[in-house]
Amino acid sequence: KLFMNLYSLHPATIEKFPLFKGKTLEEISKHPKLPAHAMSVMYALASYIDNLHDTDLLVELVKKTAVSHIGRGVGSEYFKLLSDVVPAWMKEVLEEECTPLMLSSWGKLLGIVVAVVSGEEQNMTS
Repeated sequence: KLFMNLYSLHPATIEKFPLFKGKTLEEISKHPKLPAHAMSVMYALASYIDNLHDTDLLVELVKKTAVSHIGRGVGSEYFKLLSDVVPAWMKEVLEEECTPLMLSSWGKLLGIVVAVVSGEEQNMTS
């Protein structure tokens, strides 16, 4: 659901996924690679949360994700687009269980992710 929201709001992001290029949103929603990628993203986010107490490790985890994505042309601007979609997605999925504190906490974490990816992007291009 998160990625479908991203693709609906920002169709240009679809082009960063070679398997989805030229496909409709309906075709993408049924593609078996979509849930696999979504699960990978959720596991990465879970690892970030699990390591909030160790900022050095957290930064290294995000850098690893950054390097693999930047190498495929998916830079910090795409991470920012995804982070902008998260609040509405959380409200949709969690409904009344979604609290302002949760949204704020996720916003802070995703802000860190975007900042680290942006920094790594600058390091890789200089």
